[in-house]
Amino acid sequence: MIIIELKSTDSTNNFAKNYLQNNEFNENILIFSYSQTAGRGNASNKWHCEDNKNIIFSLICKPKIKAEDFYLLNICTAISVCKYLKIREINAKIKWPNDIYCNDKKICGILIENSLSQTEIENSIIGIGLNLNETNFPENIPNPISLKNITNIDYNIKTEILKLTEILENDLKNLNFLIPYNELKSKFVSLLYRYQEFYNYKTKEEIFSGKIIDVEKMGNLVIETETKEIRKFAFKEVEFLW
Repeated sequence: MIIIELKSTDSTNNFAKNYLQNNEFNENILIFSYSQTAGRGNASNKWHCEDNKNIIFSLICKPKIKAEDFYLLNICTAISVCKYLKIREINAKIKWPNDIYCNDKKICGILIENSLSQTEIENSIIGIGLNLNETNFPENIPNPISLKNITNIDYNIKTEILKLTEILENDLKNLNFLIPYNELKSKFVSLLYRYQEFYNYKTKEEIFSGKIIDVEKMGNLVIETETKEIRKFAFKEVEFLW
C-alpha cells in the first residue's frame, strides 16, 4: 500500500480524484489528512472535522466487481468500520445508507465514489471520516459522538487510521475472492441501526411507523409497516425520525 500523508486538504476524496487523473496505480493508495477544509458526504451533505482531532482518509482501490454490485463496497466498508470499533470495545450500528452510529449518535460517515469501465468498477475511492478525539462539536451538528466521548481516551490519529485501513484492506481482499453475497449481506443487515424495531419514518407524503427488515442488492432500504405493507426506498426518499 502507498501512503500519502497530508497536513491539510479540501477533501481527501477530491485529492484522490485529482491523483487518479495524473497517475496509474497497481496497489492500494491511502490518502489521509490531519485537516480538511471542505469535507463531503453523500449528495450535498458536508462533513465537519476539527483540525488534528479525527480520522480523515480516502483509500483508492481496484475492487474488481461488477458495476451492478457497487453497493457491495458500501456493505464491506461499513462492516469494516464496525469491526474496527469493536476492537476498541465499541458496539456500533450501520445507519442506512452510509453512517455508523454509537448510542444513537453519529460517529462515522462513508463516501464511496466509483469509476466505471464497461460493466465493471475500474477503481473506487472509499472516503471515511470518523470522530476520534474531538469532544466539542458545533451546535448545528445534530447528533455527533467520538471515540474519546465514549472512552475518555486520547488516540494517536495515524495509528488508528492504519489499523482501520488494515481491516478494510483485508475485507476488500475477501470481497475480491467472492465471499458469498448472502453471507456478507446477512452480516450487514444484522448490524443495521433500528433493525427489526418499530420507529417513525418520514417521506414527502407522510409519516409512518415501520421496522427495517432488509437492504436490497442495489442499496434500497426495505421497511415493513405496522400494517404489514412492504415498502422500499432509495437514498433521500425516506427520513429517520427521532
